[in-house]
Amino acid sequence: MDRQDVFRIVYEEYGTKPEYPNDEWNAVLRRKDNGKCYGIIREMECRKLGIQADGIIDILEVRVNEANSRLMLQNYGYYKTRFENDKKWIGIMLGIPETDGSIKKLLKKSYNLTKYNE
Repeated sequence: MDRQDVFRIVYEEYGTKPEYPNDEWNAVLRRKDNGKCYGIIREMECRKLGIQADGIIDILEVRVNEANSRLMLQNYGYYKTRFENDKKWIGIMLGIPETDGSIKKLLKKSYNLTKYNE
């Protein structure tokens, strides 16, 4: 699953279109009802994620329960987000089969977790 697949899913499920507040490539996904961010797609250098390869990959960042975050980080393709001290967000590598099955479910969970102004 790549970024275009994610954009298609969030548009079909939630009516969300990606926003590009800081540049032309990194995208923010916001709820229409309260404007809260429930997803971010950003480029990351492979080496910054501990991957021994050159190049850039797309990461989807979503909100999760803290307990789920600790469990997911033990699996390939899941990373701490830029919010290093925030255990409620997790990064998921796009474009690999290991994460494809959980992306839609995690987007839904993140969307639901951002329903209320916390």
